[in-house]
This record gives sequence, C-alpha cells and structure tokens, in this order.
Amino acid sequence: MVIMMHSPYEIPKGTPLENVPRIIASFLGACSYLTTPCVPLFFMLSGALLLPCGLDRPVFSYVNKCLKRLVCPILLFTIVSLYFGLNLDMINRPLWYRIISIPFSYQGHGVLWFLYVLVGLYLLVPIISPWLRQTSRRSIELYISLWSVSLFYPYLERFVWLETSTSGILYYFSGYIGYFLLGYYLREYDISLKIMIPLTIVCIPLPVLNKYCGWNYDFYKAFWYLSAPVAIMSVTLFLTIKKIFIGKTLSGLTGKVVNIISNYSLGIYLIHVFIMRLIVWKLPLVLNISNYIVQSIVIFCLTLLMTTFICWILSKLPFSQYVIGYKSDTPFFNINKRK
Repeated sequence: MVIMMHSPYEIPKGTPLENVPRIIASFLGACSYLTTPCVPLFFMLSGALLLPCGLDRPVFSYVNKCLKRLVCPILLFTIVSLYFGLNLDMINRPLWYRIISIPFSYQGHGVLWFLYVLVGLYLLVPIISPWLRQTSRRSIELYISLWSVSLFYPYLERFVWLETSTSGILYYFSGYIGYFLLGYYLREYDISLKIMIPLTIVCIPLPVLNKYCGWNYDFYKAFWYLSAPVAIMSVTLFLTIKKIFIGKTLSGLTGKVVNIISNYSLGIYLIHVFIMRLIVWKLPLVLNISNYIVQSIVIFCLTLLMTTFICWILSKLPFSQYVIGYKSDTPFFNINKRK
C-alpha cells in the first residue's frame, strides 16, 4: 500500500488544478486515500506484536535492543538520502545543522518520519506495559474512546471551538499512540465486522463528496492518517485479515510469498523510494507508457520486485538486521565461522 501510494508520478508543484486531467486527479486522490491505512496498520501491527514487553527483561535492555534495530537504519538512510538530495526541505540548510538535528527530526527522505515516531512509541512500551498487564478491557476502551474523539476534530471544529494545543483537554490522548494501543486491543479482543464493514463503505466516498458537495474540508486533516475515516478503514482491514488468517498456516507459494514480504517489509519500506525515483521512474519502459494508471501500476510492480530482490541480497550480508531489520539464516558468508 505504501509503494502504491508513492508510485504515480508527482504533479509539479504550482500546477493549477484545472490543468490536471480529471482522470489523473481522480486516480491520485483515490490512490492516496485508499492506501492511507498503510501507516495506521504499521503502528497497529507494532502494538499487537510488542505490547506488553516481557516481565523478565530490564527496561534498559529492552530499549537498547529496540533502538539498535531502528537507529542504525535511520542513520544509514539519512546519509544515503542526503547524498542523493532526496530531502529538498533541508537541502539549503548547513551540513552541521542537519547533523545535529538528526536525533530530533528526520533529515533524510520523508519515509524516515515513520521510524522517528516508532522510536518514540518504543520508548513508551516499558511504561505502558505494566498498565496493560493489570488493566481491564474497559479501561483500554476508555483510552481508545477518548483518543477516537480527537480523530473527529476536523469535523467538530465546524461547530465548536477546539483547543488542539498542549492546553487541549484531549491533547495527551491524540497521535499515533492510539493506533499502537488499538493494535494490542484488536489482538486480544474483537469488534464485529458487521459494524465495521458498513462504516467503511460509508467512509470510502467521503473525499469525493467533500469535493462535489462543497464541504471544503482539508484533505490532509479530514482524510489522512489521524482521521476517523482512515481509522475505521484500518480497523476493518486489520480485523478482516485477522479473521481470515489467525490460527492458520499458509503453505505452498502463498505461504512463501507472504513470508518473504513479511521478513523484508521494513527493508522494502526504506528502500522503495530510492529504487522508484532514482531507477524505475527513469526507465524508458515506464516513460513510454502513455496511460497514467497503467504506468503507475507498472511502477508499483517493478519497484516491489526490485526492492524485494535487493532486500534478499542484503539479508544475506553481515549486520543486515541493522540495515533492513532482518537477517537470513543462510548468509553468503559467515564472518564468525572458524577456519
């Protein structure tokens, strides 16, 4: 979903909307909105897999292990993206300024923002884990309910004055921590798909209605990662996948493909923008495709195949777990092997 979101060629900044063909504008809007659950699902899966952390593991040991797996890719891909000039927002800043800013905000390509948020959530895991181990289902639902209210802020502000700064009553119940806890909750408990599927069907056409009904909601507030429609679609996808696959073992080609993509998912996420924009977008095969939608689908397929292959190679090299978060059991060579 992330790769599909990024696959279409970008419309040059400053291009008047009336100069963009309607089919291209519609495809871009649909592609962005329908793939937006990719980010919430990432955080929900992280919460489902990490929470709560083990009782037998010291806090500093846990934090050290988690941060090593994230800090190394952050530093590496920051250097690579700065070298290729893929972060245009920071390109005019002095080098010393960018270096000392690395611990506080991403200085490489924009995809690194996700890892910075994940580091922050990892740091909270030892704090919220004791609460999760002894709290009740209703207590978790109370937190998630308060967090859910913040997802409706773009709509509520049409009718009431909202304080969204640090002075706001729900400021500390907002942000991606909600998805993190929601993932844990959905691992332990279920929400009826009979409720979620109709809600999702209602959410899908909302951006179109926003445009043609003149509601004039800001797309990146009302229909983006931290919005109610995207949260509803994300929960429905999570529950659907859980219902289909939980307790089942995938075998054959399907099992192999799912296993490969799962192992390489972080690496694919980190690498795909470089492969897409520095190689795939410039291939004559791609440039010669006149149909914008077909062209985007070809970009998606080529990028996924190429990044998966590159991750397969990287996974067999020493220290690959600190580059793409995964190390193969069959490396090309073993530097620890004694003669």
